[in-house]
Amino acid sequence: MPSPLEALRALGLAESVAALERRYATGRRDSVGQGTVYDHLGTLASQVIVPGLDRRELVRGVLRELLDPGHVDQKSWSTCAAATVQLWLALREPSEYARLVAGLASYNGRVHLAGGPFLQRHGESVRPDQSGRTPSSRLLQSAFMDFANGDDRYSNATDQSTRDEGPAYAGLYPDQFDVLIEAVTARLWDTLEVGSGNCADAVALIARATSRGEHVPVSLRKEKMMHRLLVERSDASSMHCVDPVGVRQRVPVEEFRTRLGFVSLPGGSSEAGPSLFVTAGETEAWVRLKTLQPALPDFCPGCGEPAASALEVSHSFGSLFVPACGGCNKSRIGGILSAFFVQAPTPGIVAVRRASDNPPFLEITARHPRWLTQLWRLNRGSGRNYLERW
Repeated sequence: MPSPLEALRALGLAESVAALERRYATGRRDSVGQGTVYDHLGTLASQVIVPGLDRRELVRGVLRELLDPGHVDQKSWSTCAAATVQLWLALREPSEYARLVAGLASYNGRVHLAGGPFLQRHGESVRPDQSGRTPSSRLLQSAFMDFANGDDRYSNATDQSTRDEGPAYAGLYPDQFDVLIEAVTARLWDTLEVGSGNCADAVALIARATSRGEHVPVSLRKEKMMHRLLVERSDASSMHCVDPVGVRQRVPVEEFRTRLGFVSLPGGSSEAGPSLFVTAGETEAWVRLKTLQPALPDFCPGCGEPAASALEVSHSFGSLFVPACGGCNKSRIGGILSAFFVQAPTPGIVAVRRASDNPPFLEITARHPRWLTQLWRLNRGSGRNYLERW
């Protein structure tokens, strides 16, 4: 068995690997502890790969994208959401990036995600298509699209997802994007829908996150569509973005505010439930989300009302509206809080209770194996929407 360096030398790529070692601390292991960038590049250079892939072009593409993540490119395909997650990996977790590509390129085409189940190679992504993307981008983006759309079926040939009922569609919806990025990064993400009433707050939160070294996915309005990209840093006049069409761009803050549609704010590890701070009109409250404890009754502990009447649940949109329980919570929190479920079918809501009065504190409990991770459309119509990872 050749060493990683010997395998890469055989492909004539040792010089690029040396450049990668100068750029990154290649001794850092991937998200599941299986190896370093160097290890996974060696695997790509030597393992049995699926017939139809050009090994040298595959490894060369990975090296190029890791040396400069600005080379990650969706081309003309509607895969900006998937390419944004690809960008995030290339910028922040190069060893994990290489591990996923190696798994997708392997003979069985299956690789375990750090925060979720397996990612499976899309059958149409092996051979070159009309997009002109690198083999690594083609493999990752099509697999990400097919994973995120759940029971829908993604076609790399048509660049659309189809379902048993309803029209075909391109790209990913916000909830599908969150399913994908949480599974890939093993972190919790909170998505805020941005409008005229909360764009200033959203931009401030992005600036705060990037000042801490985060890369923040956003959706910007582009003609009649939404386009996903990453905000890398910000200053008083501009938002500096990495766009998955293979470019870096500087967007003036005022233009950024008018175009901003969604922002996904990074949280902690998936081992802890998300806690968010909500400002609703003139009142404030802590919100904690947790999963069901087996002994917990199906009643609201705050007022004794059955959960069905204490909460109003919209199953068609998978949304929970609180507070609808006037007995214990409605007087404490102004406005409407909508919690969005990232997985179907919509899980049952067990309870909501006021856990403390100073500060007022709500606890929402769901009959669901994962954390209830999405809080968005906060206090709709109040003119002041605010969301912050605490």
